[in-house]
Amino acid sequence: MAPKAVPTGSERGTPEVRVPAPRTPLGWDITKLLGPAKWTYFYLYVILDVFSRYVVGWMVADREGKELARQFIADTCAKRTSLPANSPSTPITARR
Repeated sequence: MAPKAVPTGSERGTPEVRVPAPRTPLGWDITKLLGPAKWTYFYLYVILDVFSRYVVGWMVADREGKELARQFIADTCAKRTSLPANSPSTPITARR
């Protein structure tokens, strides 16, 4: 049996993010932050507009959970109707 050919970086192409307009895709993330005492953590929930790189919403919580995330996303989407006028207009491009 012959070994499988693995594509090299140049054969795969450069990853690219195509975003046509603001608020088209929103990305979100949860980051674990160290707390003031040993073994304590805070969780930073963030929603980003991928096109403008604007932070649409954020929240810091003492735990990570499905219901917290669901409520955070719903609240942020309900509050946010538009982006600020001074948000950058250049789209994000991936680099290798």
